[in-house]
Amino acid sequence: MIFGLQTHGLPVTGSNDHSKSGLENECMTQFSSAPGPNNHKGSRTKLAWFRTLKRRQHLTDSASRKIYVKCQIMYLFGTTLFSDKSGITVHWKYLPLLREFSHIHKFSCSLACLAQMYRFLSWAFKYDCKDMDGPLPLFLVWSWMRMPSIGPRWIQAFHSLATIEQYKNWTTADVRKRLDDLSPDGSVRDAYSPNRIVPHVIPFEINDGADLWSATVSLICFEVVERHPTDRVRRQFGFHQDPPVEPMKLVASHNIVLTGPKNKNWTWNTKNGSYNG
Repeated sequence: MIFGLQTHGLPVTGSNDHSKSGLENECMTQFSSAPGPNNHKGSRTKLAWFRTLKRRQHLTDSASRKIYVKCQIMYLFGTTLFSDKSGITVHWKYLPLLREFSHIHKFSCSLACLAQMYRFLSWAFKYDCKDMDGPLPLFLVWSWMRMPSIGPRWIQAFHSLATIEQYKNWTTADVRKRLDDLSPDGSVRDAYSPNRIVPHVIPFEINDGADLWSATVSLICFEVVERHPTDRVRRQFGFHQDPPVEPMKLVASHNIVLTGPKNKNWTWNTKNGSYNG
């Protein structure tokens, strides 16, 4: 709802190759160009490389327009949906998703985005965590919508965070106190109800997937697997809240990280109930 991403579609997953040759071959196949040694670090490519490549496209034919759109999507992945702590790179594991240009819209980026946010939030609560990454704009807007005491005044909503007067002298302690002081009625549970959002603001194709919003499913983004426990927050979907069942424990799959020279296919094999890799 916040990012305008569809909930139904193909999972954001597939083969992953950490090798330099794999990166170069994939980029040559899709862009007829590959990042040099100064434009990538391991399996992550600098966003500046995609930005420069996009600006070079003349958009006079189908091939250049496809490259332009692919660069923009990778830039969106690296800055908003699947950003890392550096803020300047994006993992090239997402590139194979763009091989079939006409199929780009078929992937469920919303579930992948939620998976990333849930994973990084779980890490952020650890005592030794100093910062976090992931779709932070999503988390920020979600907080503003549901906790008015920390959100901006709507008359100033189009200004950047740094220019909003109410935040000028806030400290981390101020925000923590506001969260600690939240009353039971200080949280908005029906953020997407018709009396809060003008109907034409939400695109029709987004509302078209409303039957899936309350599904308790697995959220997948390559190695990241999280559960979406909507049975515990059914009131935000306008449903009756029944006593929640025992949560599903993901055990080892919740701690998988994508570091080191791993070459793995994260797609699920339905025949033997395991990952193909």
